[in-house]
Amino acid sequence: MEDGGEHEMHPMPVVLGMSATANRFNTLIKNIDASYQHCIVTADDVRSSGLLKDRIVITYPEDTEKNNEMVLLEAATDEWLKKCSRWYQYTYEQHYANVDPVLVIQVQAGSGSVVSRTNLDDALAKVEEKCGSKFKAGEVVHCFGDSGSIEINGLSVPHVNASDIAGNHKIKVVFFKESLSTGWDCPRAETMMSFAVRNDPTYIAQLLGRMVRTPLQMRVQRDEFLNDVKLYLPHF
Repeated sequence: MEDGGEHEMHPMPVVLGMSATANRFNTLIKNIDASYQHCIVTADDVRSSGLLKDRIVITYPEDTEKNNEMVLLEAATDEWLKKCSRWYQYTYEQHYANVDPVLVIQVQAGSGSVVSRTNLDDALAKVEEKCGSKFKAGEVVHCFGDSGSIEINGLSVPHVNASDIAGNHKIKVVFFKESLSTGWDCPRAETMMSFAVRNDPTYIAQLLGRMVRTPLQMRVQRDEFLNDVKLYLPHF
């Protein structure tokens, strides 16, 4: 084509779309003059391969007027500590590398110089109280858009990229706002507490998808507890 001429874009002969949340893609292709075919892979199909947890257990208050977020955070921490203990026992007995489960805490966005509307100091203090000890440097990280370390409850909490969490087994607790909802793969994420308010079905499905993957890429036969993932979502 000569320089300065209009760029003519030819239609793509084939477009492959693969997603666990395909509603937006399906809406897009309906507006295109082309034929399309669906190939549906059910969750049961994937689960039978050992890549997905058996159950997603969601905890939320039935009476939102009496909602106490910190009580749910305590419950989430108890669940996470139990997961740490049971995974250690299972991997030790089976001679596998320890899973080192991660507690994921989603907080509300802030504004201006305020990092988050969630009280981060109180949240970390509550987790440490349930653990019975203080976290060490590098065990708590954040994935906020602002890079660099921030201080939470007297602890220097560094920023990490979401892609670096899975391979860093020193990390125990992750604070995030939005960055983990899509494109993040960390099967060690075993328990989640969210302070955020969400009602978009696609967003919720994408976020839950981060939490349902099996750490060992197989179903655990000797401990059914390890085949579940528990989420504490008071505002979903």
